[in-house]
Amino acid sequence: MTTRVGIAGGTGRMGTALLSLLDQDSRFNVGAVRVRHGSVPQNPLSDGAVLVTTARELFDGTDVVLDFSSPRLCQEHVFLAKQTKVPLFIGTTNLDEETLDQIKEASNHVPILVSSNASLGAAVLELLVEKTTRILKGYDIEILDAHHHLKKDAPSGTAKSLLQAIERASDLPVEAVTHQTERKHPKGTLQVGLCSIRAGGILGDHYVLFGNEDEVLTLSHRCLDRRLFAKGALHGALWLQAQPPGLYRMADALSF
Repeated sequence: MTTRVGIAGGTGRMGTALLSLLDQDSRFNVGAVRVRHGSVPQNPLSDGAVLVTTARELFDGTDVVLDFSSPRLCQEHVFLAKQTKVPLFIGTTNLDEETLDQIKEASNHVPILVSSNASLGAAVLELLVEKTTRILKGYDIEILDAHHHLKKDAPSGTAKSLLQAIERASDLPVEAVTHQTERKHPKGTLQVGLCSIRAGGILGDHYVLFGNEDEVLTLSHRCLDRRLFAKGALHGALWLQAQPPGLYRMADALSF
């Protein structure tokens, strides 16, 4: 039995990568692809797939929706997912608190997976960072993300997810510090440094450093091909389709 996939953001980088992979994967077929009025995907659509411009058309007859659109359109998709009970994989980043609250409420009615980085390796990194934070108590922690010079947000969504992993594991309140001059080492608080590099065509590198006076441990993940995000998203979507209502992360979709 194949899974019928809807894609929001069909003309973007991720949408293009997803359509290319889906055309070669017999586990899926493409249902609807949401695009802006007048826009057309780079590659021809497979048989049975249709271009749509509204959220309702996107969810109609779809088994799972992959959202790589924009924060504004994401709100529409969260509303339709709750209404139609169609599982929703959200890869859109830079979501505001209002949208995150809407996602949390909707997840009481439908399975939703939110991922700032759909690669399986990045999900493993997040788990390792959480585990290491629990073990190496008292260590300084720094997060570095490096991306291409066209990336607009900093720190990256993945860096924020890594910070959240530290927050889940730390016995102390966590404070993010973006400039070293802000670091005061207050007692009772774990200050985590965040640093972003935007240069050239870097696809996405993330490093988390744990250090004390005696040693430094570095955990890292490097993206070598943008297709890995599309592969991870399809893995997550297939897993999500079988889950009960709830709010999930990519780490939840890993098999051990």
